[in-house]
Amino acid sequence: MESAAVDLLTYVRTPLSDAHVAHLRGIGEIVHFAAGETMVTFGATNEAIFYILEGEAAA
Repeated sequence: MESAAVDLLTYVRTPLSDAHVAHLRGIGEIVHFAAGETMVTFGATNEAIFYILEGEAAA
């Protein structure tokens, strides 16, 4: 899992284990976004988490 840090520059990102990804697949829903499509609108209420299986996202 990821560890907490003071800021994003010191935030250590560690990939989830295969077992964790399998668990997320079992309880979650796979959704697809087109290139350039908005996943989350800044300031909007959001009750989802996103784990990117493939590709990347930008702020």
